[in-house]
Amino acid sequence: MLSLATNLENHPAKISEPPSARSVARSARAAPARLVLSAKTGLPLGVVGVTARAPRTVPEDESMDAEESVNLGAARAADETPEAKRARKAAVKESRRAARSSKKELKQVYTSEQVKAQKHATTNVSVNASITHIA
Repeated sequence: MLSLATNLENHPAKISEPPSARSVARSARAAPARLVLSAKTGLPLGVVGVTARAPRTVPEDESMDAEESVNLGAARAADETPEAKRARKAAVKESRRAARSSKKELKQVYTSEQVKAQKHATTNVSVNASITHIA
C-alpha cells in the first residue's frame, strides 16, 4: 500500500508481506549465478552490452572550413621565455579577432536572410490581399 500524503519526515514506501519460507526456497533454486559489479561504474559486468563507438568521420566540406582547435586550458610552461609569452599572447589575440569577425559575418548572414523573409512575407500578403474570391 502506498501513502498519498507526504512531507519531509514521512517518506512513503510500498508495504509488502515478508517472503515466506516456500518462496525463498523457490527463488534460491532459480537464482542466477552471482553478479560481478564493476568497480568503476557499479554496473554488472557481462550483462550490459559493451558497444564501441565508431570514430566520427568529418565530411570533406566541413573539414576544410573547420580550423584546428587549440587546447585553451593547457598550462603554460613555468620557464616560458618573454618571446614565447609574446607569441602566445599574439596567438590568443589573433584567435579572438578571428572569432569576432566570424561572428560578425554570421550575424550579417542571418540579418540578410531575415530581411529577405520579411520582404517575401509582405509581398505575399499584398498579393493575397488584392485577390478577391468570387463565390
